[in-house]
Amino acid sequence: MTMQVTQRRNIGISAHIDAGKTTLAERILFLTDRIRTIHEVRGGDGVGATMDTTDIERDRGISVQSAAVTVPWGSHAITVIDTPGHVDFTVEVERALRVLDGAVLLLCAVGGVQAQTRTVDAQMRRYRVPRIAFVNKCDRPGADPAAVVEQMRTVLGLDAGLVQLPWGIGPQLRGVIDLVAMQALRFGGAGGRAVEIGPIPVALQAQARAAREALLERLASHDDAILEALIEERPIDAAMLSAALGRQARARTFVPVLVGSAMHDLGVQPLLDAVCAWLPAPSAVDAEGPDGTVEVRPVVDAPAVALAFKHQRVGQTDWTWLRIYQGCLVARDRVTQVRTGRTHRLGRLARLDAGRVVPVESAGPGEVVAVRSIDCASGDTLTSDGLLVDLAPLTVPEPVVEARLMVRGADKQVSKTLARFAREDPTLRVFTDPETGEVRLRGMGELHLEVYLTRLNEECRIEATLSAPTVSLRQTIQRSAAFDYTRRKQTGGPGEYARIVGRIEPCAAPFEFEWAVTGGAIPAEYRASVEAGFADTLANGPNDGPPTIGVRVVIEDGRTHPNDSSERAFYLGARDALRGVLMEAGPQILEPVMTVVVEAGTESQGAAIRSLMQRRGQVSGTEVDGMYVRVTAEVPLAEMFGYAGALRSVTAGAGSFTMAFARYAPQ
Repeated sequence: MTMQVTQRRNIGISAHIDAGKTTLAERILFLTDRIRTIHEVRGGDGVGATMDTTDIERDRGISVQSAAVTVPWGSHAITVIDTPGHVDFTVEVERALRVLDGAVLLLCAVGGVQAQTRTVDAQMRRYRVPRIAFVNKCDRPGADPAAVVEQMRTVLGLDAGLVQLPWGIGPQLRGVIDLVAMQALRFGGAGGRAVEIGPIPVALQAQARAAREALLERLASHDDAILEALIEERPIDAAMLSAALGRQARARTFVPVLVGSAMHDLGVQPLLDAVCAWLPAPSAVDAEGPDGTVEVRPVVDAPAVALAFKHQRVGQTDWTWLRIYQGCLVARDRVTQVRTGRTHRLGRLARLDAGRVVPVESAGPGEVVAVRSIDCASGDTLTSDGLLVDLAPLTVPEPVVEARLMVRGADKQVSKTLARFAREDPTLRVFTDPETGEVRLRGMGELHLEVYLTRLNEECRIEATLSAPTVSLRQTIQRSAAFDYTRRKQTGGPGEYARIVGRIEPCAAPFEFEWAVTGGAIPAEYRASVEAGFADTLANGPNDGPPTIGVRVVIEDGRTHPNDSSERAFYLGARDALRGVLMEAGPQILEPVMTVVVEAGTESQGAAIRSLMQRRGQVSGTEVDGMYVRVTAEVPLAEMFGYAGALRSVTAGAGSFTMAFARYAPQ
């Protein structure tokens, strides 16, 4: 569709697992006429939700990868990316939020702010993504949208306010009360398509007036126009209030909160209206570079600037997802990969609409499209016409679980498939144990590795298995240690010579490198090789140990040989210098520690706490909400294997838990 950039919206739907993201996306597709029949995530028709595009997702009833679709709504085009809620697939949320202009934070009206809610909130803050919120499942017993908003304020630190009230609550939910226009909305017909607008019921008018006053007072602390109107006691109509909500939502100072039930088709149309009215167009969003905002213009007649943020196979074809920030991309155009300087010719362009490939000839600023696979990494910037603008890369979490892959016999297809999986998913690491020759997979959790094992068996038609998972350890250093290393090697031709003098010391960042060489003792041309030698050796595990973090390397002096010094010599010299000095710095093994949130009935509170403490858990808080309790603790990941069964046993099958990576800590 031809659309001005100001009429586009690129949004993600992010939430805790089972908050209803895919159910909401299915209703959006139906209401925008992209599908004719609604299918449920765990429906009995054998079809599954449209945005669950793989057999694994349909079989398990969860999303494991992002799915995108572009839908029309009024005069706007909305690209919606439905992201997984399970923490094992958090990189899908990371890369979606990196390229989106706004987001819908979905919350359960009963569960409220949950473990993964905090994670996606942190991701939205990292990428400075404006958001609105939708409190879903208001039809469930125990639903309390006001309590959820209070949790958003106290737990997440968001200034949020209800712009709607539920008309009825729990099983009595029949619609929503719009506090902006002060009217009642009911939803009927297939999929809630018929919206009936009328006056607010008399019994709810006083509550609605009080809620609107509370909304205005909270919004006035951010918006001068609302504040002046309140001080001067001027009336505030729907247009004025809506404009203020949009200004503050886009400025990320206030989060408008809508309510409804996606499963029962209540409140979806007002949510789409809010997306168009209050979230920013691509033209209103700054592009982020590695060191801050970079200047790009969302216009067609300029050199193209795009970010490659995801690789995905659809059918038998590999695609690279691109977000275009400036200019226009056309099939068969040439683009430059800024990080490497390599030039690529674009193949077919397409939109990946919920697993379907829709070919397009060109795409302009603000669009999310796919191109026949390009040999680049997720997070690489692509430009045209010699422009060298570099956009900020993705933040990729470190994998924490490792398992041995057991395959009968050698198979080139298996190796190629694993390499493709690792390219698609930066949090999946595939490597060969140098001592045993075994293939190992490293990922974000047991489910993460299980999904890729299933895909490997299905695509290669084999019966591979995984060993019991183990945790992926790290190490750090406890003190400073100096090194003075000289590499000398003669091979009959040009030799290898590099002398490197400096020290390693603890630091808060994973890795820091400081070049303190003076007087040209080591030419600057070797600096990159020295830094790479230290960084690669730390990342790969020096002295056959685990990867090492929290190290600052300071290079102070050195020496070169007029014939035998080279980039290779200094790279290998850095590697060997680190290996030689590491033991003097007091290496210390670190293990991953997870934030674990257990939810159970109040009668099981003591049992839940004991079950965590028995696994070396440190309980940081408990929250009682009616008949339910939420216990938060930090527990070493090594102690969490098999916890699901143990928790069910001590809570009579009623307990559940979620966990997310918190930090590395000494064993």
